[in-house]
Amino acid sequence: MSASDKQVGCALDMPTGRGQVRDPLEALIAGGIPIRTLLGHHLCSIDWLAARLDQKFRLCYYGEDGEVVTEAVSAVSLLTRGKELGWRPLEDEPTELGWPELFEDTTHHERGGVHWYSTAVSDTDGMLPLGLPKSVIEADRRASEARAKKAQARLKREKQAEARKAAAEAKAVAQRNIERVTKSQQREAAKAGKPISVATARRRARAWIRQWEKDVATVMKRFTDSQEGNHGQ
Repeated sequence: MSASDKQVGCALDMPTGRGQVRDPLEALIAGGIPIRTLLGHHLCSIDWLAARLDQKFRLCYYGEDGEVVTEAVSAVSLLTRGKELGWRPLEDEPTELGWPELFEDTTHHERGGVHWYSTAVSDTDGMLPLGLPKSVIEADRRASEARAKKAQARLKREKQAEARKAAAEAKAVAQRNIERVTKSQQREAAKAGKPISVATARRRARAWIRQWEKDVATVMKRFTDSQEGNHGQ
């Protein structure tokens, strides 16, 4: 089904009482919503609202003194009341899951058959309307904290696993280097007519690598110091 088909088909026809069928959009207009207000919203969202004329809606926002205000409205008055509160129509056309998102400034939350549109929301993952019972918000807060702890524990495990992997790779590289230098030490000793054992060659290899690492660190420090000196000029 195309997006246009969904927009046309998402509104439900309503009987008028005389066997005729009335478009729910007409009910919105008959309820006093200005055409200009309707045109400010996406058709799919208007159709979604028109199909829910018999459902409950509540607004939740901060009053002039910072108090949380909860206001019951009808589907017909939702858009006009939202406009009075300064809520802007949603700008980008939503996907089907976003049809209930009527305003740019609010969150939509459905609970117990009630559609909440809120700017006063909790700081939990659910961003719940603050007009809901405190027990509901606290339950969501506990759930949010539990999810955060699990995420932190998972991140810690991932970092530890990455550290172990990096350490193992570094150890493997170091071992390969020791083996290469060990063989090199044995070849050089054999060429000089003074063969040495594997244990002696490995001991010399480790010493040679430690000195090489110190030399590299010294060169890198000199380079870094010179670069910092150049920037300071």
